Amino acid sequence: MDDWRKFKEARLLDDAIMKREDHESALDEVLRLQTGAREGINKGNICTANIM
Repeated sequence: MDDWRKFKEARLLDDAIMKREDHESALDEVLRLQTGAREGINKGNICTANIM
């Protein structure tokens, strides 16, 4: 039972919190990629390959 308490205290059992943290992580990654793309364009390093 002590393990479950630790998971709960670490907020690993709350579905809403986990979804929000996943969303925040995805948003951070998108922002990181956008920044990298902008920096590449500003430096003249334009990639014409399709990413998707």
